[in-house]
Amino acid sequence: MTTDALTRSWIRTAADEKAVALGHRFDAERGEFACRWMEQYLCLYEGEFAGKSLNLMPYQREFVMRLFGWVRWSDERKEWIRRFTVASLWAAKKVGKSPLLAAIGLYLTCGDGEQGQKVYMAAKNGDQAKIAQRHAFAMVEQSRSLLADCKLNRSTLQITHTPTRSAMLVLTGDDSRGAKAKEGLNGSVLVDECHVFDREMHERTSRAGISRKEPLNLSVSTAGDDPSSYGHERFQYGQQVNDGHRDDPHFLHVEYGAPEKVSEADIDEHLVEYGKQANPAWGY
Repeated sequence: MTTDALTRSWIRTAADEKAVALGHRFDAERGEFACRWMEQYLCLYEGEFAGKSLNLMPYQREFVMRLFGWVRWSDERKEWIRRFTVASLWAAKKVGKSPLLAAIGLYLTCGDGEQGQKVYMAAKNGDQAKIAQRHAFAMVEQSRSLLADCKLNRSTLQITHTPTRSAMLVLTGDDSRGAKAKEGLNGSVLVDECHVFDREMHERTSRAGISRKEPLNLSVSTAGDDPSSYGHERFQYGQQVNDGHRDDPHFLHVEYGAPEKVSEADIDEHLVEYGKQANPAWGY
């Protein structure tokens, strides 16, 4: 099978090679549309850049392009749809992961065009989930266009996009009973700090959106320290997919980190080199 030059230029992993062999391709217009929408409609709301338009950092743009640009043909629907239904982004603290998660959530809710979309912001507990949701809430408040099209509930932080009747809301469930109440979800789930996410909660939210055309289960996280956790399991699985040891063309795994076994002495000696590997926002 002949691969077009554009698709070939976006191959990053062995998983991409396998996907191309299955007939998947890269649609730059889809990826660029998502990036342009975020930068046109979303504004930052805190710090020295508060009120200014969101400008995606190179690593953020790369992630959004890959997430929304790769497509596959659906025999069932007779159209090209997104390749990735599950994605994870792993990077150091304070590199803009939560704002990026909020931006992607708002795009799915307000910019993707799906009618009746449901986007759930989840985390280990409600307080953590509200961090990224507050980013999204404030981004809408800063955007004249989105504010005109959205209803904001300040008590629940729910964002409702009236033209498409879509909603972005916080998903809580800090205990077993709360998690069980989340069965039957129908939409996309975005998880903040996957390394501490509850395994039972994951099991119940992982089936959300199975009846949707393009559901997404997306998580962003720093590294954890519990090898028995769901987060560690997901991290290892993503590495195996990227290396080609697991066949899962619908899983996007992106990580930024220094070599796992590097010594403290080596880090001290090559701090900038290893710092840039772990921090994709270095210099920004």
